Amino acid sequence: MGLPYLEKDLLGGQNIRMPARFRKSWLALALAATLAPLARGAGAAAARLAPAPSGGAAWLGVPSGDLRESVPGLKLKTELDCTILRRVLSQTSLDLQTLRGQKPKAAKALLLAAIETQAENTLAEQRPQAGGDLLPTGEILAENRLHSRLEDMLALAGRLPSDSRLPKGLLRRLRGAEQESRNRLDALNERLLEQGAKLDAAVWRGRTAVVALPDGSALALKFSKDGGPQPLEREGGIMAETVRLGLDMPVPLAGGAGYARPAESVAGEPGRHFLPYLIPPEMARDYFSYLGDPLPDGMTREERVVRIRDASWKAIDDLSLLLKHDRFHESLAPISHSEIPWRWDYWRGSMAVISPTRFGPTSIHDWFSALSHANLRLSGIADFEHIVARNPFRFRASRGEIVGQNLTEWSLLAMRAAANNGLTAEEAVDILQEGFRRHAAASGLESRFELDFDALRRPLLSCARRFLLFHRLAAALPRFLTRISNGWVDAFIVRSIGKNEPLVMPGAVMHPLIMEAVWPYARALSGVAPKVSDQYRRVEGKDGAGWGSVLAVPLAINLLSLAVVTAMLMMPAIAFLGLPPLVINQIFLWGWGIAAVTYAVRLAASSVSLLRARRRPYWVRARRPGP
Repeated sequence: MGLPYLEKDLLGGQNIRMPARFRKSWLALALAATLAPLARGAGAAAARLAPAPSGGAAWLGVPSGDLRESVPGLKLKTELDCTILRRVLSQTSLDLQTLRGQKPKAAKALLLAAIETQAENTLAEQRPQAGGDLLPTGEILAENRLHSRLEDMLALAGRLPSDSRLPKGLLRRLRGAEQESRNRLDALNERLLEQGAKLDAAVWRGRTAVVALPDGSALALKFSKDGGPQPLEREGGIMAETVRLGLDMPVPLAGGAGYARPAESVAGEPGRHFLPYLIPPEMARDYFSYLGDPLPDGMTREERVVRIRDASWKAIDDLSLLLKHDRFHESLAPISHSEIPWRWDYWRGSMAVISPTRFGPTSIHDWFSALSHANLRLSGIADFEHIVARNPFRFRASRGEIVGQNLTEWSLLAMRAAANNGLTAEEAVDILQEGFRRHAAASGLESRFELDFDALRRPLLSCARRFLLFHRLAAALPRFLTRISNGWVDAFIVRSIGKNEPLVMPGAVMHPLIMEAVWPYARALSGVAPKVSDQYRRVEGKDGAGWGSVLAVPLAINLLSLAVVTAMLMMPAIAFLGLPPLVINQIFLWGWGIAAVTYAVRLAASSVSLLRARRRPYWVRARRPGP
């Protein structure tokens, strides 16, 4: 965590340290008091849920334990074995119930027969035909799908137990077909690069040159930074593996030497490299459009709602598919609090200087730039180098914590899309609620916990109303006032706030989403029934507090801290004016008294809110035992 620091609460929940200097600005103090108690959403409208997502083979969602139990004679040992077997079996007509109804030897025989049949079907699949002088985009996509299936089949054959081997003749044919497919794919890739990589017709997006192709697809060339070809090579490998999982995404164009190619071959830049990838026609239009940006003018309101809804749910479906294979995207929107690394569930209860003691998320600093260049596009997730296996973070994140970060960042992007395109809070909540439902259905949580989506709507609606209100306020606030307010926060925090960033987002905006929607869901995904009291205990060695310290904080201590800060801020300015001592005392007493009353009211409101939350059950609850 770096240097030790005192945790305070500023602007509705900011993790701060005691500063070396204080910014003398009563305007900033007034802004802080105004922004913290943002409007609280109330009431829960009737849930309006869309149909559940359809499609996808049942095998993809089978937990590894169930797969091993269904075929005990196959002796599956590693998660990789189960992952590859799931992918192969998703193409067959077998299902889990059929295997469970058989004895171990019979189940094993059925499974091996299905694998062998699928191998023969793959070998018999018709190869794509050459397209002459036309750009071979369709051939590349078809050949890439075939090559992925051949690779999976060979990988599975190499992991089967010795008593379950495929026939040697079949294995020999599979190896030959895989090598032929690789050679054919390499030749098609080179042909596309020779004909399509015309940088004079490219549109540059950062360090990526995008060339539109006649069939509606696009060829993208992502150039390296100064770190050499290794990052691009790694990204190309991750993209190829993710394509194999079944995710709709661009296809990396591999060559004989790998994915990274010398940049001088197309741009005449020695020392640099580029990663080429093909964006399919159905993705090319939306791949470089960020989820959350304003949609083009001329679209009706209904069209905007549908576009944002479909893009948001596509992102959830992508994340759900990754989750089934124990893969996660670790950086959908790299927003920051005041620590490194960023934690979605970074919440605190602390003795406050500006606001009363409260529990909840700390405030978000660079939310605007992070959400403006997020790794969620209208076509789905992007920046695939951030796709990692379980436990990718430097802190030992559980499965639930990683999913919690994904859902929090996804919710922020969906609400920003609603704010930038004129959607109401209720329309935004419809999108969020269905997104949670789709994710819960894919994760299998419904089989272990009771999920009340009507109860989920209340915190989502409260958060959406707060977010839309804050978004309008941040856009309307004059720039000089924003700099004053952010400058006050910047004096306390560990990480600096960018000069061009808008108003810091108070933690109170995200409180209902994180504490009442995402936290219990992430807790349940980690295998623990969520309880309200668990939020206020010690978590991972960090200082949480009990309910008693929240509801029985001596008001005198809070007022004393406020008096000290008031004196430090007011006295230099008042003394500079040369006013009589009696006037100075009156100004000090009146200012201190008004601040004390406001402080006491906010402390009481926080206590009532915590008591109500303690009585209200979460939307995710442990299943009650049957009669």
